[in-house]
Amino acid sequence: MLIHSMLPRSAVNGPGERVVVWLQGCDLRCPGCWNPFSHGFDRSRDKPVDEVGEWILSCQGVEGVTFSGGEPFQQGTDLRLLCEYIKLRRPSLSIGVFSGYTVHELVQGQWHWRSPRSDAWVKGDFTLFAQIRQFLDFGVFGRFRQTMACSDKPLCGSRNQKVVFLSDRYSPRDLQPQSYEVNILLDFRQRTRGARAKNRNYCESRDAIFSSCLAALTAASIATQLREADSDRSAVTRRWEGHLPSWYSF
Repeated sequence: MLIHSMLPRSAVNGPGERVVVWLQGCDLRCPGCWNPFSHGFDRSRDKPVDEVGEWILSCQGVEGVTFSGGEPFQQGTDLRLLCEYIKLRRPSLSIGVFSGYTVHELVQGQWHWRSPRSDAWVKGDFTLFAQIRQFLDFGVFGRFRQTMACSDKPLCGSRNQKVVFLSDRYSPRDLQPQSYEVNILLDFRQRTRGARAKNRNYCESRDAIFSSCLAALTAASIATQLREADSDRSAVTRRWEGHLPSWYSF
C-alpha cells in the first residue's frame, strides 16, 4: 500500500493517544487541503501491508490508530487487509479514519479505489465499505470546504464534515477541542557524532528548528483569529504587533 508518512503517537487525530498513518494518493484534491503532497499516487512509497501492520503494533502507549491521507478508501482493498491484520493481532486497538467521502457516498457506491496491481480505477461498492466499516470505531467524513472552514468543531476542518461513531467505544464526550501539534524528528546519531564543533552546530540547528516551529504555530494562531474576527481584524493586528518575526505580514 502507498504510505505518505507515519507517526507513532499523536493527541489530535482522534480520541486519546493514537498512531497516525497518512496514506498516499487522493484524486478528490479538495482546494485548500492541508496535505496536498499526499495527493499523487507515488509508487515509490509502496510498502507491504504486513510491514505497516507490524510497525503500528510496535508502537507503545497508544489506544488506537487513525488512517488519514491522502484518501484511505481509494486504497480500499489494502485498507481492509490492514485493518484485519491489526484486529486479528490486537483486538483492543481502536481504529479511526479521515475520509473525504461522505458515508452516503460510500454506502451508495459513489466512490472508487485504485488497484494495487494495475493502477486501474475500480468502482467502490457497499460490500467493500461494509468489510472495512466492521473494523472502524469512528470516522470523519466529507470533503474539506474552504468556504466553510472552522476551528471549533472537533476533528473537522470545515462545518460540512461529520464525525460518525461506528462502534460503542467512543461518543462525543471523548472528543477534545481542536488544537495544534508539532512533531520534530531529528536523527540524533548523525547530529551528535563527531567533534565538539559539530555538536555546537547541531544545537544551533536544533534551536533554528524550534524557532521555525514556534513561528509557524504563531502564524497558524493568527490565521485562526483573523478568520474568526471578521468584523474587527484591526484588533487582532494590534494584539500581535511587535511580537512577530520580521518576515510575517498580515
